[in-house]
Amino acid sequence: TKANLENLQAMGNKHATGSTSKLLDNIRKMKSFILSGKKVHLNAETKANLENLQGLTRSRNAMIANAAKVLPKKYMNQYDSFSPDSTLCQPEKDLDELLLRCQKILPMFKQKLTKITKAAGLDPDKVATWQGKEIMLTSDTPYTSLTVAPLKTKARCAEKAENEYDGDFSRIVDIVRASIVVANEDQLIFVARALHNEGAVRLKNRFKEPLFTGYSDALYNLKVDGIVCEVQLHVSAIVAHKEESHHYYVYFRSFFAGNIAVCEKRIAMLETCIDPEADLQTMLWGMLTSEDKDLIRNMYSLVYEMGDYNLCEILCRRLCELDPDNLTRMDDLATALLGKCKYAEAEMLFRQCLEASKTSLGETHPNTLNSMDNLATVLNSQGKCTEAEMLSRECLGACKTSFGETHPNTINSINNLAGAL
Repeated sequence: TKANLENLQAMGNKHATGSTSKLLDNIRKMKSFILSGKKVHLNAETKANLENLQGLTRSRNAMIANAAKVLPKKYMNQYDSFSPDSTLCQPEKDLDELLLRCQKILPMFKQKLTKITKAAGLDPDKVATWQGKEIMLTSDTPYTSLTVAPLKTKARCAEKAENEYDGDFSRIVDIVRASIVVANEDQLIFVARALHNEGAVRLKNRFKEPLFTGYSDALYNLKVDGIVCEVQLHVSAIVAHKEESHHYYVYFRSFFAGNIAVCEKRIAMLETCIDPEADLQTMLWGMLTSEDKDLIRNMYSLVYEMGDYNLCEILCRRLCELDPDNLTRMDDLATALLGKCKYAEAEMLFRQCLEASKTSLGETHPNTLNSMDNLATVLNSQGKCTEAEMLSRECLGACKTSFGETHPNTINSINNLAGAL
């Protein structure tokens, strides 16, 4: 790709003619949006996205710093998360029978956890605090060192079984549940060891693998007289941020979905691009008036995945100013315009990208076929179905010949053709 773009640049500088010359001239003549004023327009969606990115970074940094301060031994890192080979289930499938058994073992469950909490040097009934403030479980109820929740109600069990387990009540393993909040790592070590000694049957250890928000805790399942119960183990310095952290978890959950490598890559981009304390306009203006293409590209990648095409357009226009001979950047700009329903401008840019790609890369090059697909998409969006269908058929035929019938590019072309029909 680098070689192709370098060749295209050389061609544009020395030998460009026709559509390629027109494309390069249009890019070079693009009026700088930066010079049009000293303020970047932020619509409500973009402003909310940036504020939440800043909030996530701020909250994440605070939790990571607190964890490093209160958990210096990193004791919990020695425990891998584990679960049984088969699905963890309750011994009863009938909900009424299951609730009766849960009610019966609840005092025994509380007694076990009370003994563990006291042995760790904690007062089970003492309100948990951090920096002198009560840590709230709900809006009006604080955590205590040991909080044993009421049994999950029959209605809530029925709802959860229906929504998550295809009506199988035996899959609900948190009908009997509790939380333990420790203040320091020594207490954490004692409680963790005690729960392991109780024969924990499953562990989700988020101290070792925190959520993308930086939040960490441990969730244990253990059996009491055959009934699977749940114990959440928290550290006060971290759980104090749980409510704020959960807001960002909900807001960005789909964005940070995927495997660990994908998540870590996006977190790295977040840390590179976002200053959690800066004024939004100052932060964005500083980025857009710089010549740091890598920084701007990372920011573009971050907000593109969030679907913020307004900010994508702004960033892409700046990238096109910095790198006017780069067809990929121009294609990114056209895609952002398509996302904003600026069809006429998107169509013009996609046509020029396609013509330039044919000239420099060849008619069957993947980048050329991608430009063809993109142009067909924007044509279809404008109701130009006949031309969109013709282009989609041409692209599909070339993809089948170049890549085979089961290649992802071919499948994508089939989908685009279906959309045009």
